[in-house]
Amino acid sequence: MTQHEISAIYDELYVRGLIKTLHNEMKRLRPLIGRRTILAAFEIESYEKGNPTQRRVIDKAQIILSAAQMEAA
Repeated sequence: MTQHEISAIYDELYVRGLIKTLHNEMKRLRPLIGRRTILAAFEIESYEKGNPTQRRVIDKAQIILSAAQMEAA
């Protein structure tokens, strides 16, 4: 996954108002995670170069987006 694709995921979360949902989900998995850490996950060069936390944030974001799209359908 390229930086452009990762950025598009963030943009879609933002437009749909799901950033807070992502933050809450990540806090359940890692209680001390901050918003800056989540934002940094969307600034990585590629998915493969991200650390495990960054990849987890992106994975969770994709799950949230998929659920939102299914609800809308």
